[in-house]
Amino acid sequence: MKLRLVKLALKSFNCMKRDAFSPNVVTFTCLIDGYCKAGDLEVAVSLYEDMRRVRMSLNVVTYTALIDGFCKKGKMQRAEEMYSQMLEDRVEPNSLVYTTVIDGYFQKGDSDNAMKFLAKMLNQGMRLDLAAYGVIISGLCSNGKLKEATEIVEGMEKGGFVPDMMIFTTMMNAYFKSGRMKAAVNMYHKLVERGFEPDVVALSTMIDGIAKNGQLHEAVAYFCIEKANDVMYTVLIDALCKEGDFIEVERLFSKISEAGLVPDKFMYTSWIAGLCKQGNLVDAFKLKTKMVQEGLELDLLTYTTLIYGLASKGLMVEARQVFDEMLRIGICPDLAVFDLLIRAYEKEGNMTAVSDLLLDMHKRGLATAVSDADCSKQCDNEVSCS
Repeated sequence: MKLRLVKLALKSFNCMKRDAFSPNVVTFTCLIDGYCKAGDLEVAVSLYEDMRRVRMSLNVVTYTALIDGFCKKGKMQRAEEMYSQMLEDRVEPNSLVYTTVIDGYFQKGDSDNAMKFLAKMLNQGMRLDLAAYGVIISGLCSNGKLKEATEIVEGMEKGGFVPDMMIFTTMMNAYFKSGRMKAAVNMYHKLVERGFEPDVVALSTMIDGIAKNGQLHEAVAYFCIEKANDVMYTVLIDALCKEGDFIEVERLFSKISEAGLVPDKFMYTSWIAGLCKQGNLVDAFKLKTKMVQEGLELDLLTYTTLIYGLASKGLMVEARQVFDEMLRIGICPDLAVFDLLIRAYEKEGNMTAVSDLLLDMHKRGLATAVSDADCSKQCDNEVSCS
């Protein structure tokens, strides 16, 4: 849709040129930005080159659009080349240009070059604004550099900046993921002390993090029914299902309806997974039927969960029936579900079923080094048997 609109704009642009109207820098820049956002960098660069040919003055907005386009595509060398050309044209980069390149490197998992570009930004006398701090802290956290992210937060606070809700939540999430629950909870309390009203993302992060650290009852204390949306309900339901507290799960499902929300497939799948883990397959399949009745589409995760429950009980005929049903409705199996079935069939000594599944995997292009080895082993077994 977006690309079609941009192409329509380009058609109007070409009509302007044909009718002897001279497009200005604003017209060119709008088109360049549109094509970059639509992911068509070839046309965007062509328009940029047209601007250079007619010696039109390029501005920081034009360069930012192109640099952002290259970064979004992961073409960091081209982004840096465009940055260098910008300096050569004596167009002064602003904070957004630097932040865009820094974020581009972080998105590629290249934190070293991200930090080098940050140093370049600071050497140019640029001051970090709140948006830049957010990008750097998020990038460091997502690349496992929690210590460095903590130092940046401390530095921004010493410089008189107050972290915003996003930064607090990013740090909380990173602390939880690294197993530092106390630091995560402290960050939450700091957020509240600074006068912020925790939003649904912050509360969901707290509930999920505390629950995953094995303290479900403490997690429930952060559940706010007035603010709860489907994400927060899903997080709490998933935690309760893993704990096996299905009475509380049922209570929450009724609260969802009272709040005017509709339970989604993620909530149901979490409940089904919890029941399967307990071996309660009757109730798990009742929920599957309810999902279908409510018009929810079962996905690969739902079917894999049910197959796991059946295979764990040794009910391989029923597990295969669910697998075949999944195929009939057009869901493609992944390596995980094949591995699950193969292991279960091997356990009961059904090597014919194992061979069939390995062959199916190969046909689907899902064969791995492990499955190749299994396949060779299976062939050897068949030869020795004959």
